[in-house]
Amino acid sequence: MKMRIAVASALFLASAWGLAAQTLTGASARELAPTIVEQGPHHRVWRSGDSSYVELATGLNRLDEKGEYVPAGETIELFNDGAVYRSGQWQAVFSPNSNRKNAVDMLTPDGKRLQSSVLGIAYFDSSTGASVLLAELKDSVGQLVTPNQLIYLDAFEGEGIVADLRYVVNRWGLEQDIVLHSTIDPPSAWGLNPATSRLMIMSEFFDTDNPQVRRREQFNPAGAAATNQVNALPDHDIVFGSMSMQDGKAFVEKDRANSVHVAQSYEHIDGRSFLIEEIRYEEIKPSLDRLRDGAADQGGKKTARLKPANKPDSIMASLVATKQLPKIKQVAQAGRKESIRTAALPPRETPSLVWDYILASTVSGQVFRSGTTYYVSGAVTLSGITRFEGGAVIKYANTNSPKISITGTIDSDATSYRPIIFTAKDDDSSGSKIDGSTGSPNGYYASIALEINNLPSMGFFQNARIAYATIGIKCNS
Repeated sequence: MKMRIAVASALFLASAWGLAAQTLTGASARELAPTIVEQGPHHRVWRSGDSSYVELATGLNRLDEKGEYVPAGETIELFNDGAVYRSGQWQAVFSPNSNRKNAVDMLTPDGKRLQSSVLGIAYFDSSTGASVLLAELKDSVGQLVTPNQLIYLDAFEGEGIVADLRYVVNRWGLEQDIVLHSTIDPPSAWGLNPATSRLMIMSEFFDTDNPQVRRREQFNPAGAAATNQVNALPDHDIVFGSMSMQDGKAFVEKDRANSVHVAQSYEHIDGRSFLIEEIRYEEIKPSLDRLRDGAADQGGKKTARLKPANKPDSIMASLVATKQLPKIKQVAQAGRKESIRTAALPPRETPSLVWDYILASTVSGQVFRSGTTYYVSGAVTLSGITRFEGGAVIKYANTNSPKISITGTIDSDATSYRPIIFTAKDDDSSGSKIDGSTGSPNGYYASIALEINNLPSMGFFQNARIAYATIGIKCNS
């Protein structure tokens, strides 16, 4: 009888100990799982026990109807025949037909309304003031080809140009792409000088508050004298409140690493407002040469429609002088049914040239503090003065093309004994452990660890250690 009692007691104690161990293990797991203890428009603070880190991504959160932060989305919805993006800090409505006034109607996080439409593609010869309008928009109804991509196929007409108009929404902002499938004849085909000619895309803004425009250092060809004003491109920082135009790029699709810088300016002509994006023809020519145009060669010598007597100093003034400036687009015609639909984008075997502009939200005055770990889970765009304190640890995700892009200036107090560390999410050797870390970094994480977009005013930056990045530091100007 005593033996049975002893055995039963032993079984009970073993069972109780197992239950306690399971309970302890569950409690430990709950303690180790990080929770959000603070968040704002562009960050979340995660904490697990005594360990914490700051997640960063521009546009990471939005306010819901209760005034509380929730994760922002990147999904375009079909709405009233058109489409709408409303799951982020900024919002936009897209017209069913791209060939309309106010084809894109945006609302910035700080309440500024931006209404715009693409106008056309043109050449401008800065040595003579001559210009030629190559193509302007034609009717094209949008297709939603992925949850965050809207495309208007074959949206241009003129001079044999075949091109689509594409919009991509992200939490951080809007990307507008002209996707060129055909080659473009050289400026000499119209009697223009290739050495001094520019290829440009024009967009018109309607009923929009004037942006802040700051002139950048002028871009000159490699080896050219700084005083060569004939070939100098006007290039500006263009800021619409809390959103600003980022450095534009032109590149052959899937080859963004070999992109060409696009200069940007904002002009007012005849009571109208235009965004001008331009590239020297000789810089974009190698990319144009890679395109294989399926159409027959246009052939023959072309001439500009009119060379003005007084040399204009800009493409818009030239187009006005030569009466080539397209008229303001009309709103949709009454009774005409046009609706955006979901569709699968047909594959293309030939290369395409992508010419983008990016309007993005920015974070001003970011400080990367010593002893703090930051987790960059997406694109981060910083303006104003960005300060890096020595001892800060910045880790990057291996998805969503994470990078830090700086449009303002940099301040840093890092030393060789207290460097700034840029590394991978899975690198646990420095800073706090990121949730989901494997502890074994493999391959590349940051697409660009640090992108500098205003090199002349960047400031002083040294004593940084960068690992597991496709590109460590990239300077665009």
